[in-house]
Amino acid sequence: MKERTNFIIDIGMPPLVEELKSYKGNVVILKEREKMTEEYVYDYEDNVLKIYMKSLNKIDDFDKAMNIINECGIDHIDYIFPFNERKYEVYFEFINKYNIKSNLKENYVKNSKKVVGRKIVNDCFNDVMNSELKDINVDEFVIPCIIKPIVGNGSTDITKINTREELLSFIKNNEVSKYFAEMFIDGKEISIEAIHFNNKHLIYGITRKVKYENSFVEAGHVADYYQLNNKQVEKVMKIYDILGYNDTVSHTEFMLLNDDIVMVESHPRLGGDLIPSFYENKFNENMYEIFVKCLMGKLESVEELQDLKNTMFSIFPIPDYFPSIIELSEENKNDLRTEFGVDILVQSKDNGTLITDLPEDSFDRPLTMRASLDKTIDVDSHMQSIIEYCNTNVFKKQH
Repeated sequence: MKERTNFIIDIGMPPLVEELKSYKGNVVILKEREKMTEEYVYDYEDNVLKIYMKSLNKIDDFDKAMNIINECGIDHIDYIFPFNERKYEVYFEFINKYNIKSNLKENYVKNSKKVVGRKIVNDCFNDVMNSELKDINVDEFVIPCIIKPIVGNGSTDITKINTREELLSFIKNNEVSKYFAEMFIDGKEISIEAIHFNNKHLIYGITRKVKYENSFVEAGHVADYYQLNNKQVEKVMKIYDILGYNDTVSHTEFMLLNDDIVMVESHPRLGGDLIPSFYENKFNENMYEIFVKCLMGKLESVEELQDLKNTMFSIFPIPDYFPSIIELSEENKNDLRTEFGVDILVQSKDNGTLITDLPEDSFDRPLTMRASLDKTIDVDSHMQSIIEYCNTNVFKKQH
């Protein structure tokens, strides 16, 4: 029997929201929208309170959110499950101020600075040279390397450095305290989705990343791409132990190097880009019920996972030529459903929007699709067919 419970989350994933609603309380979806002109807007319907704040950077901003929550007749919050690692520090302050239960732990906050989490893992495995940019020795640091924000998400603001001259130029022209550098690894990139409970770690999905050419932004993901060997499993489990994961879910990015596996970054949250939805049918129970029990610290066991019957993937088509405009019709949507097996389609750029270049980050992609495919069909060819359809029928080249 589920007790009446009020939650705050910072994502609007519909099946997760529905599972939280099953606790007969209220679900508060709290998000930041920096481009808003208003300080905040909110909508309260069917026990779901959506609050959009211009800023969620200070505890004062969260105090304002709590005032809105109280004004809507919600007198307390039982749990908060934050998934935006850029906000972990202020969320943790908020959690402690209002004495709210959460899956967010102090060590997760420290590790949200990517260079910290990497250092903890590298101290054990010595896999990847990395350093905060402000501390770097330009003459000795390995080249090529990747420069990333210390705190960031969505494949935002990532730069590959090929020469020491490029490294010096980046240091000269940027605020170095915000970045770190790490050795460039040329391998196949995967993400691993896991649940952590009762001091155990359960991997439920391994997903292949597909990236746009000459870009670090993901162009797609393919489910159950790879089977880890025993050595790799042992290493992944040790990494989870090092990061202190328990009573949480996680999304961890790795590079495959021959028979080794090297951590790129890890976060105690669900994966984005529809990745969790690939694996709903691997569970004998409601996957989102399992997630919520885990985040509440109440998950005791999970039944044996099933194999996926179909290949699940997500894809984010972009024009082959720039500039182009997007014109997605109802007929296009129907074609994508019936001919290509697309069952989720989200359009994030309005029809008529001019697209002039590759996406700057994962938030800049015009279309998001999820599809299911018979395992006898080559997934890469099928994904290419979707891209070709979109370039023929959805993206209109401009002269």
